[in-house]
Amino acid sequence: MKQNKLFIPLLSALFLMNGCKLNHEVVEHTSFFNAYEQIDEAEIMNLASQADVSLNYGNPEVMYQTAEQVVIARVDSIDGSSNYNEQTGEYVFPFTYGKMTILAVKKGNLSVNQQVPYLRMGAILTFEQYYQGLLPDHQQKIAEHMDQQPKYVKHMFGDDIDIEAGKIYLIYIGENDSKDSPEKDAYPIIGWEGGLREIKGDLSSQAQIQVLNNITGEWENLSQLIPDE
Repeated sequence: MKQNKLFIPLLSALFLMNGCKLNHEVVEHTSFFNAYEQIDEAEIMNLASQADVSLNYGNPEVMYQTAEQVVIARVDSIDGSSNYNEQTGEYVFPFTYGKMTILAVKKGNLSVNQQVPYLRMGAILTFEQYYQGLLPDHQQKIAEHMDQQPKYVKHMFGDDIDIEAGKIYLIYIGENDSKDSPEKDAYPIIGWEGGLREIKGDLSSQAQIQVLNNITGEWENLSQLIPDE
């Protein structure tokens, strides 16, 4: 079995106009599932990976050009996590998967009110899941130096943010290549904190929509982030 091929190459390959389609009547949805909700934070060991990344994911123009799809969507569920690609038989960087509903399309061919599966780099795993994804020498180091193993491991990339069920985001989506994807037919959210940006404002009026910049902490007008049609 091949081990520890990071999810980063997949997401790099998955990182790319049609008219703006706004959903003027957002369907009410009051129940949002979060598989992480019952996990005690005190039982989690936090890890962050770093790497040289050529993509400037803090630049909205670069992100728009790189993404295959750019949408406003509501995260309906966080269904689970994994670090194993069932289709290729390889361990990958931990990822979270779930479902989201498309509320507006800024680029691409998804449809308003369509619910689609997503996946995103970064996840909370059981320690056993995390350990199985390590190379043998890393497993040995952990066995030698860890006095007490945690129940869970949260493994994120850099300063990435958590995805939250029930929130509405501006989302940048990469190529949906289901034959290599850890979750078949799922749409990969790319760009870490630059590709998942919280939305506030009236969705029926683009001029009133603001988008959170996760890097600066400031709210920006959506019209400044999306090229003129």
